[in-house]
Amino acid sequence: MIRILLIAGILATPIAAPAQVRLAADHVFLVASAGAPEAQSLQRAGFSREPEAAKHEGQGTASVFFSFENAYLELIWIDDADELRAADTDLAARFEGVGRGASPVGIGLHRVHPEDPTVPFPTRSYTADWMKPGSEILLADGQPLSEPALFVVPGYMAWPELSRSYSEFMDHPNGVARITSIRVSGPGLGNPSASLDYVNQNAIVEVFDAPQPLLELEFDDGRGGHQVDLRPDLPLLIRH
Repeated sequence: MIRILLIAGILATPIAAPAQVRLAADHVFLVASAGAPEAQSLQRAGFSREPEAAKHEGQGTASVFFSFENAYLELIWIDDADELRAADTDLAARFEGVGRGASPVGIGLHRVHPEDPTVPFPTRSYTADWMKPGSEILLADGQPLSEPALFVVPGYMAWPELSRSYSEFMDHPNGVARITSIRVSGPGLGNPSASLDYVNQNAIVEVFDAPQPLLELEFDDGRGGHQVDLRPDLPLLIRH
């Protein structure tokens, strides 16, 4: 199965944000080891993964996915370092810098209204061979590597458009259905860039300063009262 990276379907309403906000959380990624053996930790915690990994031609990365009703979690790794550096030096610096000050977290966003071209923070365009001709991902510009990567996907990649095709992978043994909160912490996040401040101020992602990077995902408003800490395999804390 081919799966789009960095990346009105069934149940794919966005994670809660103020009504006037132009962007919504689409998916989250964590940089993993080659082949993402860390995925086994999520599977032991009751999450079903999609069976096939996706190789992103021309970008030098590959990934595996965990799909939910309104978003998905991606574990991504460097598949070809030379290809990655040739594709985008800034992206390569981020992936290769994990463990040396770069955040392992990425937050994909999509437009709440697909026809709205406005993005309320500085961006730069990114294109690759695996994308539709003429389309682009907008990468937040001016972010230090210590911040989680922020980017806006084009409409055809947005989870509200893709989710219908992946509904068979949304049946998780632990019973989770929807991501209802995303929290990211790490060094220096108390003084965020314009883009990270936007998602924080508009309740798309909560951001906190902390000594070490950590992604926290809440599912279904945490109604079950369960907490799963996947460290040290992944910098990931789950509540459901």
